[in-house]
Amino acid sequence: MKTKLSVIILFLTLAAMACDTAKLTDAIDNFAPVIGLEPINTTGVVQLSDAATGDLITARTTVSFESLSGGSVIDMYSDPLLSVRVNNGFVNFGVSNDLEPSEDNPVRVRMRFEANGYQTLTRRFLLTETGTSDFTARMVRTSNPPSGVIIGTGSGGNSSESGEVEGDVVIRPSGPTGSGVNPTSPETEVKIAQGSILTDASGAVLTGALTVSTQFYDPTVGQALNALPDELRDAAESRNGLVLTAAEMSITDASGRRAARIGTGTAGRPLPGNAVLNNEEAPGDEYLIEFVLPNEVVEEYLQVLQLAILNAEEDGSFEFIDLTELIGTIVTVAPAETEGYTLISIQMNSELPFQYMLLAGLDGLVCSGVINVNRNGNSGSLSFEASQNGAFYSGSILQGRNSITVQGILPGSYKVSVNAAQSTATIESHDFCQNGDVTVDLPAPPPNTIDATVDLVLQCTNPSERLRVTSIPGATVQYRAEGAPSGTIWRTATGLEFDYNPASQALRGGTFVMNSVLKDTSYDVKILYDTETEEGVVTVTGERFTHTEIIDSDICG
Repeated sequence: MKTKLSVIILFLTLAAMACDTAKLTDAIDNFAPVIGLEPINTTGVVQLSDAATGDLITARTTVSFESLSGGSVIDMYSDPLLSVRVNNGFVNFGVSNDLEPSEDNPVRVRMRFEANGYQTLTRRFLLTETGTSDFTARMVRTSNPPSGVIIGTGSGGNSSESGEVEGDVVIRPSGPTGSGVNPTSPETEVKIAQGSILTDASGAVLTGALTVSTQFYDPTVGQALNALPDELRDAAESRNGLVLTAAEMSITDASGRRAARIGTGTAGRPLPGNAVLNNEEAPGDEYLIEFVLPNEVVEEYLQVLQLAILNAEEDGSFEFIDLTELIGTIVTVAPAETEGYTLISIQMNSELPFQYMLLAGLDGLVCSGVINVNRNGNSGSLSFEASQNGAFYSGSILQGRNSITVQGILPGSYKVSVNAAQSTATIESHDFCQNGDVTVDLPAPPPNTIDATVDLVLQCTNPSERLRVTSIPGATVQYRAEGAPSGTIWRTATGLEFDYNPASQALRGGTFVMNSVLKDTSYDVKILYDTETEEGVVTVTGERFTHTEIIDSDICG
C-alpha cells in the first residue's frame, strides 16, 4: 500500500500558514511526497547461482511467484508480486503479514526462474520463522551442467511421411555405458521399435528428421540431486521415494512437433534389445524403458521399486507404477552385460514419458532429522547439507539458531556438513532414523573474527534530493570478502533497520550487522531492494563503523 503521508502534512501546513505568504511559499518549495511503507514481518532473499560454478547469474532472469500457503507473495510496497525481472543474481520477496510461519507450519512459496542459456528451474522454498530467510537457487547452464547432470541432443533418425520411424530409436539420457561419475552410477535407456508411429498430443504425426533431447540426473552425485527439478522432487517426496534414476526426454521433428504417443505401426516388428515380451512381436504401440543398476541396489530395493512417469501430454500429474508385482509380465529382471549389474526392462505402451524416475518407495520408514550445531563463536546464518545416494537435503540455520529439523528424511547413512563464514565441519556418516539427532561441532573462527555493526548513511545521486520513503521493507544487504574466489557464496547481513527522520521527511540511513567478518578486511557489499542493487566496498575497521552509499533510484525526490 503506497500512502502519501506528506499530502496530509502539506494540507495542515498550508492551513497554518495561510496568512503568511513567505512561509507558504517556502512550504510549497520544500514539499515532496513521502511514501509510508508498511513493515513486512516475513521476507526472503534468493541467491541465483550457476549450478556448476557457483557464480551469480547476471543474465536477465524472469522470476514468477506463487504462494502455496494462502496469503500473498508481496513486494516492498506490500502489493501482490506475481513476477519480476532481475539481472543482479538476487530476488527479494515478502509474504503478507496474515501468514505467520513456524517449523510446524511453514509458509511455502514456489518460484520459477527463466534465463537465456539456462534450464528453466522451479523451486519451492519454506519459510519457518519471521524475519529474513536466505535461500539459494542453482540453475543449470545448458552448455556447462554440474557434475552428475548430463544434457544431450542428437539425431533420433527419421520418420516417413506416414509417421513410421525408419529404424530402431534408442534414447540414452545417461550417456554411454560406464560414463557415470561414480562406479555405482545408474544407466537408463528408452527404446522404440522401427515401424512405430510417433504422434504429438493433438494426434499429428511426426515426419522427417527427428531430434532427441535428454537430461539425466545421477542420484549418486549431490550436485545432480540438488539440480533435480521440483516436479521430479515433489513426485519422489509424495512416495517417500529414494531416487534410483531420474531423467527427462523429448523427441521432436523439424516442424517442432513433440512426440507424445506411439501409434500402431504397420511393420509390427520386435522391440530392440533382448527383453522378454508378452507377445513375440510388439504390436507397434509399445516401447521399453530400461535401467542398469548395481546388483546390491536391486537386491536391497527390488520389493519396493516404483516407476514414476510424467507423460508428455499430461497436465503435470505423475503416474506411479509398482513394478514388483509385474515382474515376469511386463517387467523383466536379468543380469546386465556388465558384471555386477542388473538390467530392469519395463514394457510400456502408448504415452511417451517426458520425465521419469525409478524410485525405491520407503513409506512408513521416514523420520524427522535434527541437526544441532555447536557454533564455537561462528555467528550469522549457517548453511547445511545432508546427502546419501538418492536423497539430498539442504538449507540454512539462521542467526541466533543452533539447530534445524528436517522433516520427512529418508532412512540411510548421510554425509552431513555445516558451513559457516570462516569454517566448515562434516560428519561422514549418520543415520537419522536409527541413531536420532546429530551434533556438528564447528571449529572456532580465526581470532580476528568479529561481528561488525555498520551505520549506513544513504544519500541520493542528486545532493538536493532525499530518500522519500519511511522505510525499505524487504531490503537485504549481501556481503563477501573483496576479491573472493569464483563461486564464493554471498552472506546476508542481519539486524537491518532503517532510520526515518520526520523533521526532514527523509530516510537518512540505518544499521546492519556483518556477522563473522575479519577485522581490517575489505568486503564487497550489495544493498538490494525491490529490483534495485546498490554496490560498494567497506573495510571492517572495528566493531562499529560508518559506510555511505549513494542511491540512484525513484525513491529519491
